Amino acid sequence: MNRITILFTAVLMTLMVAPLSAQFLRLEVDEIDNEGKVPGKTFRVYAVFENEGDILDAIYGESSALLSITSTKPFYQHPKGGPLSTDIQRYDLSVNPELAYDSWVTIGSEDNYMNSLSGFIMEFGEFETKGGKLETSNGAWFVTPDKRQSMAGASKRILLMQLTTEGKINGLINLHGRTKAVMKNEVLESGGEQIKAEGLRFVAGSSSSQKVTDTKTKSYNNENSPSVDDSSDNISINLSGSGGYVTKVAVIGKAGKKCGGVDDDGQGIAELVEGELIGLYGVVERKHLEQILDEQKLAMSGLILEETDLAHAGCLAGAQGTVLVSYGCVDKKTKLQVKLVDCSTSDLYWSAVGLDISALSLMNELRKKLLKKTK
Repeated sequence: MNRITILFTAVLMTLMVAPLSAQFLRLEVDEIDNEGKVPGKTFRVYAVFENEGDILDAIYGESSALLSITSTKPFYQHPKGGPLSTDIQRYDLSVNPELAYDSWVTIGSEDNYMNSLSGFIMEFGEFETKGGKLETSNGAWFVTPDKRQSMAGASKRILLMQLTTEGKINGLINLHGRTKAVMKNEVLESGGEQIKAEGLRFVAGSSSSQKVTDTKTKSYNNENSPSVDDSSDNISINLSGSGGYVTKVAVIGKAGKKCGGVDDDGQGIAELVEGELIGLYGVVERKHLEQILDEQKLAMSGLILEETDLAHAGCLAGAQGTVLVSYGCVDKKTKLQVKLVDCSTSDLYWSAVGLDISALSLMNELRKKLLKKTK
């Protein structure tokens, strides 16, 4: 494809007294030559990082930082495409040339090949079926940070989305990632500081002005991060039982019910928590863990596994501790709980509870405290 860079500088302003983190530099928007095969123009949006190996693991929206991608005319959506780049099949591309210009979101990959992208509490219906806006105040698309597609390559750019439209695009997004981590014996040796950039704006499309305006950013690492507006009053972290024995964990999502009676199977949030713990612990491969869980369910004739059964499954999978993740409802507030149970003693190693806050915010606070505990 012929790529013409039409929008290459996002002027970043900080909302904080602390200096701007250098790991995230700017957004870049390229126009892709679609050869007139589909209506309108096709654009790709990239995040640019300072270093090769820096990681982007989530593009998200939350109550204090909305995610919104809109166009004055519908986004082009091919019948064989989908809202995520994982929906773009390589074979279909070879026989449907217009599919190459479908509108989708991603982290680092442009089709289904070796693509581990997932959506978390994202509603893509209006975007996919009507070509309408994509917005969320409580969702994300993400990959776990051990995946190659989450890491900036030699260009230091990571692909975020492709958008095709005859209209003008306005985007407002938030990014989460980490600096390049250096591992030794499955333990974090250096790097791995948080990168967080909120309120990033971009524009593209049928406008005489193709420049980024009114861009505001919060970007910080673990050393100078401010308290999240999710408020520390809504976060409770207990590390009283933490020590140095557990170095490998299994992460298991427990089915729960959010406020309003919304069921959650715990699988999506378990994947997100798993990604956040990589670098602090060795993590049991999910496929192996799922096999153990399936065997336990079969042995119990399909009965719902209790918390003790889930914790035991993690131990059977070769972990020294099991991280249990679940949603609940307390005083009309959605509760997210993450806790580590020691396999050898069944004691609680540590726990973190958040009320009406995003999973990323809770995990950021937990990760910071665990890092300090191990220093």
